[in-house]
Amino acid sequence: AADVYETLLVTQDGDNWKFWSRFMSNCFSADNNKKLCDVDPEILRTRRVIERVRESLATKGRQFRGPALASIELQKRLDPSDWPELQRLVLNYFKEFGSRPVCARDLQGLLKDGRIFGNKCREELLACMKKELHEILQ
Repeated sequence: AADVYETLLVTQDGDNWKFWSRFMSNCFSADNNKKLCDVDPEILRTRRVIERVRESLATKGRQFRGPALASIELQKRLDPSDWPELQRLVLNYFKEFGSRPVCARDLQGLLKDGRIFGNKCREELLACMKKELHEILQ
C-alpha cells in the first residue's frame, strides 16, 4: 500500500496530508516498537519520497505544507528526543507557513504531545516562535 501512496504523492498531490499519513503508516506499520535509525530502509525511503515531492512541487511556484509536515513526522518517528532537530524543523515550518491560519492547527497536536515536547521544550519553542513573529512585525 505504501507504493500506491508514494505514487499518489509524487504524481498527483504531494500536499495531501492524508496521502502522507497513509504512506508513513504503511512504511512503518511492521513494528511500531522498533527503534529506527538513519539507515533503516523505511527512513531512507521516506526521505527520498519527501525530496522527490519537494522537487516536483518546486515547479508550481508556491509553497506546499505536505513535505514540511512529513519531515516533522519522520523526525518524530526517527528520534523524538533529538530536540534540536525537531525544533529546527518546526521553526522552519513556522517561518514558511506561520502566516496561514492552518499553521496553528497543523502544529497544535504536536505541541500538545507531552511525550515529545515537555513543558521546558514547549516554552523554548514558543519563545522562538514569538521572536520570529516579533521580527516579522517590525
